[in-house]
Amino acid sequence: MIAIIEQVTGKKAIIDRKPMQLGDVEITYANIEKSISLLSYRPGSGIHQGVSEFFEWFEKNRGMEVIERQHYLSFPRNRIDWA
Repeated sequence: MIAIIEQVTGKKAIIDRKPMQLGDVEITYANIEKSISLLSYRPGSGIHQGVSEFFEWFEKNRGMEVIERQHYLSFPRNRIDWA
């Protein structure tokens, strides 16, 4: 996911890893098979296209000044700076 965001934004992520916290999971697996079978759900775009479209929308509607001002996204375990 980070690599895709880097490609889309043209900015390199600087990751400051923190130790695992209680409740953190090392790995997860997304599976949409149940939603496909029960809801006939089919994604209309891939992750790269979705991130690209979101970033385009974000720039248009919120402006890059938000990213420039904050300069990082903060998660409980990791801090990601965008150089």
